[in-house]
This record gives sequence, C-alpha cells and structure tokens, in this order.
Amino acid sequence: MNMKNIISSILITLLFTSIHFAQFNDYSVKGGIQGFGILPDTDFANDDFKASYLGRVLLRFNLGRLLDLELGAGYGIIAGDDPVNDYWKSSLIPVDMRLLFSPFDAANLNPYFYAGGGYLKWEVLNKPLYLTP
Repeated sequence: MNMKNIISSILITLLFTSIHFAQFNDYSVKGGIQGFGILPDTDFANDDFKASYLGRVLLRFNLGRLLDLELGAGYGIIAGDDPVNDYWKSSLIPVDMRLLFSPFDAANLNPYFYAGGGYLKWEVLNKPLYLTP
C-alpha cells in the first residue's frame, strides 16, 4: 500500500467516525451495523493482500437492569495471492449470540463483560493452485 492510499484511508476514517455510547442500558431493543477490515493470516506468505472484510448486523435485547442478549450475523470475504501469484478467495458467514453483563453504572463510562458462542460457515470461492505441505 502506498502513502497516498494510507493517508486517504485515514482521512475517510476520520470523516465518518463519531462517538457513540452503544453499551448504555436505556433501551429495550437496539440494533447496529459493524464493519471490519480483515488482515489474512494463512499458510501463504502475506506479501500481497487483497480486499478482505467482514460486515455484521446485530440486535440487542434488554433482559433487565444488568443483562442484555445480543444476536448477530454477518458476511465477509477473505482473499489473497498464493506463492505462485494465483488469486484465492473464501466467503465467511458468522452467526453468534452473546450475553452481556453491565454491573457498573457510571455517567460517561459503562464497562461490560460478555460471553457467548457462535457458528462460522465458510466456502472456498477460488481455490489456490499452490498446495501447502
């Protein structure tokens, strides 16, 4: 990635970033959208990264003063080049459920703990030509 792309990415991130306090418990049902860039860490050398991302939607239900239930699902792509410069790509579909515990009641800070589980379905869309040992 060259310096112009890095500076452009930083400026776009700063332009579309805002502060929100999503973990406060003054709601019965809440929704959200999350997006992530993925840095592939595979058996192949990480010399040439391709666009890899994960998007997620969530619904959070208030179960009481201290407890929330969150359901989420997403879609993503992880991709790159193998050692013989053949493009590979896989799709990711994560589904998860989390139970959030918020024992503190502070004015501007509300730390919380969560535990949960999930399922990840993946499918190879473009198989690499190079086989790892």
